[in-house]
Amino acid sequence: MQTNRLSHARRFILGLGAALALAFTGCQSPVIMNFTRPAVPANPSQIYTISARIAPRAVGLVQGSVIPRIIIDGKSYAMTPSPVGQDLYDFEYQVPAGREELRYYFIVEYQVSRDGITRRREDYSALQTLKIIGRHALSLSASRGPVGARIGIYGRGFTVADTVTFDGDPVPTQIDSPTSVSFYVPGVPVNQNYTVAIGDSVVGTFRVDAGGAPAPAYRNPARQPAAATPGGAPAAGAASAGFAVAPSTINIAEKEIITLTFTSPVVLTARTLVDVTTDIPDSVIMPEVFIPGGGNSTSVTVEGGKPGAGYLYVRGPGSSKEIRIPVTVRGR
Repeated sequence: MQTNRLSHARRFILGLGAALALAFTGCQSPVIMNFTRPAVPANPSQIYTISARIAPRAVGLVQGSVIPRIIIDGKSYAMTPSPVGQDLYDFEYQVPAGREELRYYFIVEYQVSRDGITRRREDYSALQTLKIIGRHALSLSASRGPVGARIGIYGRGFTVADTVTFDGDPVPTQIDSPTSVSFYVPGVPVNQNYTVAIGDSVVGTFRVDAGGAPAPAYRNPARQPAAATPGGAPAAGAASAGFAVAPSTINIAEKEIITLTFTSPVVLTARTLVDVTTDIPDSVIMPEVFIPGGGNSTSVTVEGGKPGAGYLYVRGPGSSKEIRIPVTVRGR
């Protein structure tokens, strides 16, 4: 008799252990499968769809009793059946502005009926993370080209703080719009492949072909005022490796316009950007400067903005020295 009692006790303990194991493994239950990508590109409406397959497999499941919910920041939201397929549920959530990450999990309530007794059950998923990618680079406009060529990158979320790199080295970059960026193929060894990235996002591989013109050197647009040369005055208007700018100084009033001419000592084979920056961006209004292919000179208009004094910093195609043009904009 004692043996029987021990046998019953063992069976009871084993059965209790199995029940507890089943209860605890409910949080990792395969009845809930997240179909949402862990990282998604940002969108203007800031609304993101979270999807999951929720299909309890309990014996005696009461049809129509399944109630799926999603918990975000401690708040519970009902999920709705997806039109895509059976047992799929969606929830559209509008993420607060400026937020880059979302943490959530799923809960499913359902009923089972056995031996005439109906019981309520609940399963839940592990904690999930959704990252919102503000910048998303999609593709290059071309996969190869010569030094000096202008190449586009298409995507979304671009800002003036973004810079394109060639194998990790920054290259001249222009932000055309939040969905488009342009860069100029730098003066690197030709007939080789380079990895193109913007920020920490790799866009693709670009092959640099022979031919083309010297590429403009990269310069941080947020530069500091130039230091003075010995004697207290900068080297203004001097030619750099034969490259020249005229006039050599600019002294204009607000809204006054003058013409600035850039001349290369050699004829360029392709349309080439002249690298021009300034330490008084609010005072100088001017377009980008390009010398056309087949020529060696170009002219642009410069308009006076807010009153101020500083410099234009000019580096001609292929030159190693910088030309500094003193600029004074007077108030009216």
